[in-house]
Amino acid sequence: MSRFWRSLRTDRATRWRTAFLALTALVIGMEIRAATDGDPTTDPYTDLTVRHVPWELALFVGGGGLVWLFGHFGIRYWRKHRRAKPAE
Repeated sequence: MSRFWRSLRTDRATRWRTAFLALTALVIGMEIRAATDGDPTTDPYTDLTVRHVPWELALFVGGGGLVWLFGHFGIRYWRKHRRAKPAE
């Protein structure tokens, strides 16, 4: 196998991270484009959500997502801070 093909080999975590970030960027880009393109037939996700999802469910899911997100980042930063402390 040539050096070029070996250089393209990546581990599973790197491929997953790349795919996840690419998909996230794509969805955010599509949402921004839909919100700013000026075409009245293009519906951003936020408009579709307001139109088709009851507000109680949207509030529950959105609130749960925010609680999870802040908790998730809080735990990650706490672990990073704990590992960075010098041994006493």
